[in-house]
Amino acid sequence: MADLAALARVIRLFDPGADVAAIKPIRTWSNRRGRNAPMWSRLALEILRQANRPLTGREIARRITVKLGIKDPRTLYSIECSLQVTLAGYAAEGGLRMETSPKRWSVPQRD
Repeated sequence: MADLAALARVIRLFDPGADVAAIKPIRTWSNRRGRNAPMWSRLALEILRQANRPLTGREIARRITVKLGIKDPRTLYSIECSLQVTLAGYAAEGGLRMETSPKRWSVPQRD
């Protein structure tokens, strides 16, 4: 509370007639949908290891939603977007192979 009182004094220094009580607080943002991203990437890697062909991000996301029993299309989209970024990072590190048009992901064969 002391911080708010100090802030109110500073505002009044610059604008003595300011109604500090009328200032609405800024709501904090949290990434609630992305909280399962680490789980999704682990499941994606598991799915890719079991797949017999390269899969698109949408195909991987659908398999994850089926495995978890998720039916919400917004969550499917969220998983797909999250995987695009995560899998691209794995591909840049050499952990995955990426084919383009459309992007398809696969686990490279070990020699």
